[in-house]
Amino acid sequence: MENELKTKGSMKEFIGLLRQLKWPKGKTALALVLALFSTAASLAVPLVTRQLVDSLTGASFNWSTAVFLFVVFILQAVLGGVSYYLLAFIGETIVADLRNKLWYKVLRLPVSYYDENETGETMSRITQDTTMLKQLVSDHLVSFITGIISIIGAVAILLYLDWKMTLIMLVSIPVSMAIIFPLGRIMHKIAKATQGEMAKFSGHLGRVLGDIRLVKAYRAEPNEGEKGGKAISSLFSFGLK
Repeated sequence: MENELKTKGSMKEFIGLLRQLKWPKGKTALALVLALFSTAASLAVPLVTRQLVDSLTGASFNWSTAVFLFVVFILQAVLGGVSYYLLAFIGETIVADLRNKLWYKVLRLPVSYYDENETGETMSRITQDTTMLKQLVSDHLVSFITGIISIIGAVAILLYLDWKMTLIMLVSIPVSMAIIFPLGRIMHKIAKATQGEMAKFSGHLGRVLGDIRLVKAYRAEPNEGEKGGKAISSLFSFGLK
């Protein structure tokens, strides 16, 4: 229960952060619409292909269906490409705005903060953690929405083609959900721990390289090398998980 409350609290903070960022709303809406049209075109391909294959078994080849299928492929590629570019633009815009806010915030923090936290760890929060947000917006957010629409459309088409076989296939969905949801919670914990470990490793690198003359003066290369090796091994373990 405590973990769920923490997750809900962090989710609310994350949503509040997203609302404060500079969202190009017009381009976001356009990218979503283009992604939806691209998804609709991809759903139309199996039906058109079915008609084309059926025409091959007949006396004559259906050229109009072949041309329509070619146009659908081109349309899907163009819409998908433009949508991908817009999503990349949106992600970069949001990350740039977030990094600006973090940078001005870091500059105004008291000196006691820098005494308690390593510089490299703060750098990692500004660079690597914000990149994760860009990947969320560019790669996962819209693809999640279009994926749901694609699933609904695909199920509708399958019901139209063969409803009995489709119902048999849908039986596997509850089993899949029972496996996916627990794995999702585990992956969330692993991803959060990985980000924290990466921040610590970046902090260690920044401290050692920033004071490299002091390290060499005290001949501490073996000790620092061992600490770095442990951090790299830990990141390796998280990567495998």
